[in-house]
Amino acid sequence: MEKLELKIPPVAWVVIFALLMWCAALVTPGWAWSWSVRLAAFAVAFLLAGFIAVGCLLAFRRTRTTLNPMVPEQSSALISDGWYRVSRNPIYLAMLAMLIGLGFLLANPVSLALSAGFVWIMNRLQIHPEERALQKMFGEDYRAYCQQVRRWL
Repeated sequence: MEKLELKIPPVAWVVIFALLMWCAALVTPGWAWSWSVRLAAFAVAFLLAGFIAVGCLLAFRRTRTTLNPMVPEQSSALISDGWYRVSRNPIYLAMLAMLIGLGFLLANPVSLALSAGFVWIMNRLQIHPEERALQKMFGEDYRAYCQQVRRWL
């Protein structure tokens, strides 16, 4: 698994998991929810994801640090305000919210459960390597930040 660390962009993982969720919905029974309930849950999750993502993008722009998750060692600033006061990984949290929204739209428990697989993959292949790089770069400041803010929520 270490060979895959920081090799596949997080957005690609979202697409992979979305496809897996769609396939799961095709072959497993779903919930008997009305279309309006499914669409409303999807919309709420996507709006929340968009709100979080825009806030994060603005924080990256304001601090003029890299947004490229494939090269965390190019970070020039430790962001700890805005959504980063709530989560150390709010962009990945936004991606998770999109997948959860898709699970609700598909009205399928297996699809929704696959969201947990996204969390596991992101922790293992993206977040842990990022944390090692940020620890090396920002030392005690990053360690203190990690003690104050949870990885996801």
